[in-house]
Amino acid sequence: MSQPYESLQEKCRTLRLAETAKELPSLLREAEAKGWTYHEFIHEFLSHEMRCRERKNSERLMK
Repeated sequence: MSQPYESLQEKCRTLRLAETAKELPSLLREAEAKGWTYHEFIHEFLSHEMRCRERKNSERLMK
C-alpha cells in the first residue's frame, strides 16, 4: 500500500463507514496539526460519520 492510511480506509469501508473512509486522510492531518488526543480523534471521527448519515437521511426524506 502506498499510504499507511489505506489499510484504515479499507477497514472503515468494511464497517460501512464509507463517508469517513473518504475523509480519513484529512481527519488524520487535522488531528496531527492540532495535537488531538485519541479521545478527541475518535470523537471527531464518529461525529463526522454521524453528520454524513444524518444529512443523507434528510436528503432521502425530502425526495
